[in-house]
Amino acid sequence: MSHWLANRFIALRNARAWMTAIGLFAVLLWALWNKPAERVEYREFTGELLSVSEVLQSKNSPSQYMGTVRLPDGTQTKLMLSPRRPVPVKGNQIPLIFERYADGKILYSFDNTRWIADGGAH
Repeated sequence: MSHWLANRFIALRNARAWMTAIGLFAVLLWALWNKPAERVEYREFTGELLSVSEVLQSKNSPSQYMGTVRLPDGTQTKLMLSPRRPVPVKGNQIPLIFERYADGKILYSFDNTRWIADGGAH
């Protein structure tokens, strides 16, 4: 009876090992196949901050801020702002980054480095 139980545990261990190997191989294939899209355009510009709202998180983490920004072409977008002081306020001209990728994806982001280097509010 003890040999049967030992053989059963060995078979289960081997099955788990094979399933892990197959899973890792699948992840490796996915990583090789899934290439990020190439960035085809990058621009830095400023936009007018129309509103700022605090995104509540846990008590132990720093506050995050979400802002609505008017872009130079007149469109509006929402994006995360810097949690570092000074926090942008309504009416500020804030530095933005525009990125367009080969797959058509367009991203706008707050340029935190330029905001801090310029001393905050414009």
